[in-house]
Amino acid sequence: MVHRGFSPMFWAFWLIGATLLAFIALPLLALLLHPTLGDLRQVAEMADVRSAIGLSLAAALFSTALAALFAVPLAYVLARQQFRGKSAVETLVDLPLTIPHTIAGIALLLVFSRGGWLGAPLAHIGLEFWGTFAGIVLAMSYVGLP
Repeated sequence: MVHRGFSPMFWAFWLIGATLLAFIALPLLALLLHPTLGDLRQVAEMADVRSAIGLSLAAALFSTALAALFAVPLAYVLARQQFRGKSAVETLVDLPLTIPHTIAGIALLLVFSRGGWLGAPLAHIGLEFWGTFAGIVLAMSYVGLP
């Protein structure tokens, strides 16, 4: 490719792209630069914050374990085998990446809430997801796939 200078369209696209980069980078930069050690210490002393962090870490651990238990064997089969419908399975596995988290949450509620397709029968045996640790793990697992 011969370099003949940049066109006005190139500069317009670069400006648009730079705006997007600033939109991504500025909040992250503010997150790194704004809080002082005193601010962080004050927040870390709050019992609710420590509890939320502990809950998040525990749910992430369980979600990771579920991924190892279910996703790794499926990934092995998809990587090693050719079978009818393989592309459909791969597409289904990739779908959670394309669904906004809010929509994924609504979909999970439709299936796993007390009146949902699976939630109602599971509630009869004592397994509930609404407002529970199991619900958090379920949501983290879903949005963390594949």
